[in-house]
Formats: sequence, C-alpha cells, structure tokens
Amino acid sequence: LQEGTVSAENTAKIQKTMMNMLNAFNERDVESTLSKFYFDDNFLSYGIDGSKISNREETRRHLEDYFGKFEEIELEVVWSKVTVYRIMATFVGECTLKSRDNAQSNPIPMRLTAVLRDVNDRWKINRLHFSTDALTQAASGYLMTL
Repeated sequence: LQEGTVSAENTAKIQKTMMNMLNAFNERDVESTLSKFYFDDNFLSYGIDGSKISNREETRRHLEDYFGKFEEIELEVVWSKVTVYRIMATFVGECTLKSRDNAQSNPIPMRLTAVLRDVNDRWKINRLHFSTDALTQAASGYLMTL
C-alpha cells in the first residue's frame, strides 16, 4: 500500500474493526471479540485491570472473568484518532467504561491504544492497551520519585 492513497478507506475499515470489537465486548460475546484480534508471537494486550495478556487463551479467560464480575458493562468511545502507515495502524481513543455491580454504577474514563495490522486485507488488533487516570497518576508519581 502506498501511504496516503487509500488512507481514508483504511481509516474507515480500522474504525469499523474497533467499533465491532467494542460492540462485541459490550454484548459480552467472547468469540466475536476474539475474532477482531490477530494473535501471533508479537501479540500483547493490557486489560482494563492492567493485567498483561499475551495469547488467545489468556485473552479468552480475561474476557470471561471480566464479564462475570459485572451485571452490566459498556465501553464507549467518545473521541478517537486513527493513523495508518502501510500495513500497520494505530487507534487512540478516549473512552468511558460504564459498569454496574450490585446496583452501583461506576463510570471510569479511560484511554484505549491499539496497534492494528492488515492481515489479508482485513485489519486486526495486534496490541491493545487500556489506561485510566489512576494508573497514569500512579506511574507519574513513581517516575517523579526516581
């Protein structure tokens, strides 16, 4: 692919992949969520709880555990930016995680960073990272002590 020639088309495909993954997540559909990922030796994800995930089965267990903890769960993107470079792309978004556990609702602002790869003309997520203000503040506090 030449940079810039199909950028708008790729941007739309990447946004659709990410929205389809989030819709599957919100519907608690483990298999559909997993189908949006590209699992290879370089796969890496950090879950919403900060846990490191490096393959399909760990991702499956993480999703099943997470879905089992909440009566309701919804991850909504409120802003995003896509950058495409040849067969790789990044998706950066500001999100809100809305969950309900035992009648308590806890909206959490988050950032979502994904690296996608073009696999046979389909964009798949190869790296995924969620971060919250609490994690960012903890990391900043730690770095300031060094």
